[in-house]
Amino acid sequence: MSSSPNVALASGDIDINTYQHLPFLEAQKQQRGYDFVPVGKTVLTVMGVFSRRHRAIADIPSGARVAIPNDPTNGGRALLLLAKAGLIELRSGADYRATVADITGNPKRIRIVELEAASIARSLDDVDAAAITGNYAVPAGLNPLKEGLAIEGTDSVYTVLVVARRGDENKPWAQKLARAYADPAVKEFCEKTFGGAVIVGA
Repeated sequence: MSSSPNVALASGDIDINTYQHLPFLEAQKQQRGYDFVPVGKTVLTVMGVFSRRHRAIADIPSGARVAIPNDPTNGGRALLLLAKAGLIELRSGADYRATVADITGNPKRIRIVELEAASIARSLDDVDAAAITGNYAVPAGLNPLKEGLAIEGTDSVYTVLVVARRGDENKPWAQKLARAYADPAVKEFCEKTFGGAVIVGA
């Protein structure tokens, strides 16, 4: 994910941006010292577990190869989803920063294959299952809500945020932009365009 919109926000070239989720925002604040705050939520591009070989999570066999993104943000996201689906167990308190080292239970001896996020959809035939974010799944003809063996819930921390510099978050123009995402027209557009793979205001 590019950091350019945050550079522009910090410099005052723009007043607000809407491209990052909470884990990315927190990492940027820690790494670069930004004093940014979320104003509201926009959309969630759902991550799902897909398979061309199996019809349900329960069908995934012992020793299966399961692909996840190899970047820290989406890798942890995928591990949380696999844990939620019951394929693995993660250490107590594990969150979106989880890595394969945090796996404490693996009853089916699942083999985690870490691949570049953009390539996982193309590699789906080569593994038993794969965790793929909606922005890569949809162009590949996959719909998390219809074909996902497991999908994220609306409580996901990966919902894209409206972000402003501290002190601007309660200004009318910032609040107005954040509220705009709740407009029924936005929800209708996303449902029609993305077939439910993008959830508004999650």
